[in-house]
Amino acid sequence: MPIIAELEKRFAVTHIPLGGVPSAPPGQPAGQPAPPAQPAPQAFSVTEPIVKVDPKKILAVCSFLAASGFDYLLTVTAADFPQRIEVLYFLCSMSGRLRLELKCELPRDKPEIDSVSGVWKAALYPEREVYDLFGIKFKGHPDLRRIFLEDEFEGYPLRKDYTSDFLVKMPEVGFR
Repeated sequence: MPIIAELEKRFAVTHIPLGGVPSAPPGQPAGQPAPPAQPAPQAFSVTEPIVKVDPKKILAVCSFLAASGFDYLLTVTAADFPQRIEVLYFLCSMSGRLRLELKCELPRDKPEIDSVSGVWKAALYPEREVYDLFGIKFKGHPDLRRIFLEDEFEGYPLRKDYTSDFLVKMPEVGFR
């Protein structure tokens, strides 16, 4: 996709290849090429390129992409990992029939990133959801407040470090 080469040149983003390196199937030593396999039929396929963006450059990258034909922001969401929190942007170019995923890694202690709601109005509510449930502050958002939970609610329930007296620890279940 030419747009990825342009992003790499202008903004020094990192393109994450789809699928990565295949691992060896069970019973085959590592390092041996795997025999060709028939892909399993799927109801859908995730094939959009993933681009890792420096959080300080997200507004510039998104403005460039919007001017380049990525006219539709599908959603903004987040993922919580032990050492970091990731903000994910799913974009679409309706005319070019292209999809693109942007990923920004934020520190757990102070997760902040610029709002892209000035680029795509569709970011207004998803950014509020991510703030409400993960505690990520979107700088420059015109109305950053809780959207699902009460204003008095303490904590961010989708973060792995969230604790509450109402949470019940489920027993570990083994699978056969």
